[in-house]
Amino acid sequence: MRLVNKSLRILIVDGAHSQRLAVEKLVNQCGNYRIAPVESFEQLLTYTQYALHPFDVVILNSDIAIHSGVDIYEFCVTEPNIANFLIYNLVPENEQGFDIKCFNASAMHSKDLNKDILKFLMSAVEPNFYSSGRSLLSASS
Repeated sequence: MRLVNKSLRILIVDGAHSQRLAVEKLVNQCGNYRIAPVESFEQLLTYTQYALHPFDVVILNSDIAIHSGVDIYEFCVTEPNIANFLIYNLVPENEQGFDIKCFNASAMHSKDLNKDILKFLMSAVEPNFYSSGRSLLSASS
């Protein structure tokens, strides 16, 4: 039986309401329900600036970086109230596909988002609570 840490604080950032709901559903399927969905970088900034406790996981659509003009990766790396994050919907410059890269235990990039990728992220965040059975997940588009 798999134990899930239901106290993880998760923030989903996506400008499209339907996509936020889809991501939230994927996170729920992984057993997590403490989720705050937001639609813009400005809301992300507000939530992180006034957080009493850091967010355990922030899941972001890369499109918010286009609209905000911010280096979203640099923001997430330097923001003390973001413990771990995943940026999805990335389109590589060469258009030849994008492998999932785990730069460290707290930062991931992905072109597409699915349940396997979320399980992999959660296993990096809470290794005692998740068991993916894989040491490395790699997927190309």
